[in-house]
Amino acid sequence: MLVPAKVKLVIVDFDRAGYGRPIVYWAKRAGIPIVTLVHGSPVATTYMPILADSVLVWGECQRNWLKRLAPEVPVHEIGRSDVEFEDRWSGRVDRLVICHSGEALTGLEEQRLNALIERGLERGWVIRLRVHPSWGVKAMGPGWAGVQNASSSASPLGLSLKEDLTDRDVVVVVSSSAAVDAIFLGVPVFVIADEDRALACDVEEIRRASEPLAEELIAGGQMEVLFGRLRKLKILRSTIVTYTGQDAKARLADAISALMDRRGAHIG
Repeated sequence: MLVPAKVKLVIVDFDRAGYGRPIVYWAKRAGIPIVTLVHGSPVATTYMPILADSVLVWGECQRNWLKRLAPEVPVHEIGRSDVEFEDRWSGRVDRLVICHSGEALTGLEEQRLNALIERGLERGWVIRLRVHPSWGVKAMGPGWAGVQNASSSASPLGLSLKEDLTDRDVVVVVSSSAAVDAIFLGVPVFVIADEDRALACDVEEIRRASEPLAEELIAGGQMEVLFGRLRKLKILRSTIVTYTGQDAKARLADAISALMDRRGAHIG
């Protein structure tokens, strides 16, 4: 494989992916800088070890995660130019929107999920199910039968989360990255994954913040107090994505320019 002499920088999304490894290999041999541009919420099984020379991340959460797992790799926060934060939630709940992502539930996860559904039904909430588009409703995996039986509505396949969520929804996930998208919309999220389940780093951040609130709802806590605390979950989005819109575009352009000039140490 020949690397053209005019190439000054190689940008990859997964630097360990099969389709990216040949490019990374030859770029390293040619002495061309390589940068990983994170395009989703990273998880260790897909992003580690980092082979690139540096990584461009969404925000503080990903930066801290990478500094912990790969402290030798320079990391730069650029944000996401495609994200627009909303404050959609009204402070009231009519629906519990449960997002499936093909997980096989553990016994504790199944118990928590069914308990949340039970509390929701007691309050007259609609249980809405969003099945991962790569799965059929009849093959959701172990532990999901109770959710299927309790659901009174299902999101049409292909309907985006942004189109699906209303101002009176609360989202529940086990490991789905829908948690991140919901936070961007200002809609509260419960992440009920077991502590032993490997989560994408941004989803793990939401899990730590939301787990006590889920337990409080299951225990029958006062709803007005709980809703006030749920509203504060949207603060997490500035930790997950530091820059948006034109600010993020400018950060990306500056980062690429600096890396092409091999001045990566000078960008923040």
